[in-house]
Amino acid sequence: MVDERTNLTQQVIAEVRAHFKDKVFGTQVRAASASPRPELWPAGDLYDIRSKGAEAYLQLARELMSHGQMALFAR
Repeated sequence: MVDERTNLTQQVIAEVRAHFKDKVFGTQVRAASASPRPELWPAGDLYDIRSKGAEAYLQLARELMSHGQMALFAR
């Protein structure tokens, strides 16, 4: 989860991408899309499938599937 409004976040994103290169997923879940009730996270973000949070999680799932990574969660 990222908050793109902060300089620190931008620096961390740049450093992580520079160090790990193609191992970093392109999808970013914005912190602003997180559930207002932390105990429900991430499920609380998915109550409205059209919300930005739900869209980000769905995009991340698509990205995981495209890299063959979903098998990690099938256990």
